[in-house]
Amino acid sequence: MVFDVVLAFLPEEAAGSRSPVSKGTRFLVLAIGERKGVLAAFDFLETDYVFPGDKVRAAMTVFDDSRFYAGLDFEFYNAGVLTGHGTITHLR
Repeated sequence: MVFDVVLAFLPEEAAGSRSPVSKGTRFLVLAIGERKGVLAAFDFLETDYVFPGDKVRAAMTVFDDSRFYAGLDFEFYNAGVLTGHGTITHLR
């Protein structure tokens, strides 16, 4: 499933990294309050790289039959570290 999302990457101090993230990177995505996440890839719509602290629009491809819906708030993790927060804006 593919969703349009708005992503807010945590600043460098909170994320513990200053490295950019490239288009297509996979993250573990958890709905707020959920314990089990799903694997998803983000394709940034306006850039190929995102840096800590950036806010971007993206297409999120979920690699699992999920219960996601427009308006859902979620967190995303990279290598077990909270990387940012997002909101699903639309189902494609």
